[in-house]
Amino acid sequence: HTQGYTYRTVPIRFNGNFHLHYYPTLARELDALRPDVLHMDEEPYNLATWLALRAAAARRVPATFFTWQNLDRRYPFPFSRFEQDNYRRAPVAIAGNQDAAGVLRAKGYAGTIAVIPQFGVDPAIFTPADTE
Repeated sequence: HTQGYTYRTVPIRFNGNFHLHYYPTLARELDALRPDVLHMDEEPYNLATWLALRAAAARRVPATFFTWQNLDRRYPFPFSRFEQDNYRRAPVAIAGNQDAAGVLRAKGYAGTIAVIPQFGVDPAIFTPADTE
């Protein structure tokens, strides 16, 4: 299902550095695309998410992030700041499971949380075997 989508490749800085990578042209991409929403498929404590949600807010584009973080870890500055700023900027967060949603609440996220597991099976292909 790719109708209506355009695949774009953009540069990344510090590729492979989970917490510090970012997309240097993302603000220009937002200006060019003028999206209805920005879905950042990154954790809220990452630099990429912080920069992206700032850029989206400056353009009045609603933004969200995704988290799998199901352990209540406390991060040092500046990651703790990124996390809290992103909690304030995103009216909706996406969690990969209920435990991740619980961690968001425990860390002070006050917005709506959509729990959307990202893995599954196609029931038309994978069905339980007959037991008889």
